[in-house]
Amino acid sequence: QYAAKERVTLRGPKGEFQNVAVLGPCRSSAQVEISLTDGRILGLTPPVRLSGDTAGTPGCELLGPRGRITLDRGVIAAQRHIHLSAEDAARRGLKDRQVVRLKLFTPRPLVFEDVVVRVSPDFAPAAHIDYDEANACAFSKGAFGMIVHG
Repeated sequence: QYAAKERVTLRGPKGEFQNVAVLGPCRSSAQVEISLTDGRILGLTPPVRLSGDTAGTPGCELLGPRGRITLDRGVIAAQRHIHLSAEDAARRGLKDRQVVRLKLFTPRPLVFEDVVVRVSPDFAPAAHIDYDEANACAFSKGAFGMIVHG
């Protein structure tokens, strides 16, 4: 997993964002992950989905240094999730795609429901929430959280 040096402009029916990061590695189909607030600015209504689940989602236009492409689908608001290695998941009694709660110890403590556990040997422990969710709990880099089963 990496962020490319190149940046693109993301354009929707009502607005655009410039200087958007491109993440890799390449996938079998293009995907754009935005927050629900970003969707309003762009004029899109992205469904909340796990990465890769793009059937029936809206599209957008991507403009880069080598041209533009119009996606007919692929825009989602990423389902909040936790990445764990197989060892870390086993140590915590968790399985891939299990749904848990995540309690964040931030200036505005919050418990997120419906957090999906993603397990892969390539993952290091990390929780992924979007900007809307981060703002709701006043998240800052280095904040701690706790996985709550069930």
